[in-house]
Amino acid sequence: MKCVIDSSAIIGLAKVGLLEFLRNYDFVVSEATYNEVTVLGKPYSRIIADILRGRVLYPRNRDLVDRLSRKLGLGESETIVLALELNAIAIIDDLLARKLARRLGVKVKGLLWILLDKKERGHLHRVKPILDRLISEKFRISQKLYKKVLELAKEHD
Repeated sequence: MKCVIDSSAIIGLAKVGLLEFLRNYDFVVSEATYNEVTVLGKPYSRIIADILRGRVLYPRNRDLVDRLSRKLGLGESETIVLALELNAIAIIDDLLARKLARRLGVKVKGLLWILLDKKERGHLHRVKPILDRLISEKFRISQKLYKKVLELAKEHD
């Protein structure tokens, strides 16, 4: 299944040194997301630009992007519209963006789904150390979600 990935998942994976995880997915990013994560001088922008090369699309439905942008950032808005146009999964972590995407019929996952998927496929031994690193890098994960992810990963410490 094709995925449209928003900036939070890309930046989160870059911060914990796991950006390569994206290479195994059929994914694209919106132009706004690309511009957001490849700003010259920003940490990880060069490696992110390399991973995203040839995967940048511009959503056609600008009216819907504009309407969503009244409540969301441009990157989230374009991610949702692209996912809708491509019948793809939106990988997006912002709660309001997820809610609005679901209202439009877009299937939504997040960065933590990528980690669980990688573990299930045998590409990641344990999720907990990655969650802890994400939290130390200021990625917001509620205690409830943290416990749920560990439960889904069958990691009971």
